[in-house]
Amino acid sequence: MSVEQQGKNGALFAVGAFLMWGLAPIYFKQLVTIDSLEILVHRVVWSVIFLLIVILSIKQWHQVYAVLRSPKLL
Repeated sequence: MSVEQQGKNGALFAVGAFLMWGLAPIYFKQLVTIDSLEILVHRVVWSVIFLLIVILSIKQWHQVYAVLRSPKLL
């Protein structure tokens, strides 16, 4: 990767970070009325769904299955 490309990527990452940092207070202000347990459950459920999609898309389900079947590895 060239130095110019790294500079462009760095600038895009910086803009993204500033946008996230600027929008975070708005997001957290909206969460005030929601119970913390509900937020936790949503994070767990959506993380599991996302990881299952990733595992299926990279076709590594057999490795996950092998770990789940082995108590020592689990």
